[in-house]
Amino acid sequence: MANTNVLVDNLHGQYLMNINNRTLAYKLVNKKLEAGLLAKWDTTKVKYFNNITLNTVTDSGETITIDDWAEQSADLVVDQVRTKGFKIKDIEEIRSNTNLQMKLTELIADANAQVLDKYTLATAVAGAGTVLTSWTPSTESKTTIFPSIEAMRVVLSEAGLSTGQSLFVNPKIASLLRQSGIYDAVPEGLSERQRAAYVTKLSGFEIYETNNVPTADAGVNTYMVAYDSEAIYGAEQMSKFKVETEGTGAMASRLLFEDVFGMDVLGLNSARIVAKKIKVAVA
Repeated sequence: MANTNVLVDNLHGQYLMNINNRTLAYKLVNKKLEAGLLAKWDTTKVKYFNNITLNTVTDSGETITIDDWAEQSADLVVDQVRTKGFKIKDIEEIRSNTNLQMKLTELIADANAQVLDKYTLATAVAGAGTVLTSWTPSTESKTTIFPSIEAMRVVLSEAGLSTGQSLFVNPKIASLLRQSGIYDAVPEGLSERQRAAYVTKLSGFEIYETNNVPTADAGVNTYMVAYDSEAIYGAEQMSKFKVETEGTGAMASRLLFEDVFGMDVLGLNSARIVAKKIKVAVA
């Protein structure tokens, strides 16, 4: 049993390392509620206060108006479950030139990294306080993409959020950015062309390329979406591996995995997210 526990710990360590290396959007999820989520609960509360305005009076010493206040709360629901299981015969383990349990764990982590990124970006778009051109998507080209990103920056700046956001775009939009000449305007242009996933820093955004940005209108259109590390609350209640014998007398084992998580945009955080619905111009 001790050996099994050590093995499971090693598998989980490999899983966490791969998740950290493979995720982009999920890295920005605010996980500070995770520690307070007890095993017997499937929800945890987010406490927040509404914004206030100060009163203007004509002179010092006047009676100050006393206003009521109330602490607000919203529930983060942990309701997403992903699983995977493999049967590994002992003879397969012997004949393999790799550690099959570790390799399958890496594949599970890589697949779940895509799940977590895709769910994060879908949550961001669904919870965005502003969706530019939400009904009639703008047609983007290499000459219009920069002004479109600037329009997203204006929305966040007017909300008092001038820095610290990441912008996620799909490969076609990333290609338009590369063709737009923006690399020629920054000293880091050459090195940024060579970085995987990272596109550039522009208009206060760190811009990343990913296939996990949501599509719209049966895949005809897509989104650009920007947010910061406070916008989306998330909690992973369990990411667990188990190794067990495959039936009585069987010379095989089973590798089991289950991940339970939740994500949402709660309270006033929708103002921290801006999205734009777009389509790419045909060259």
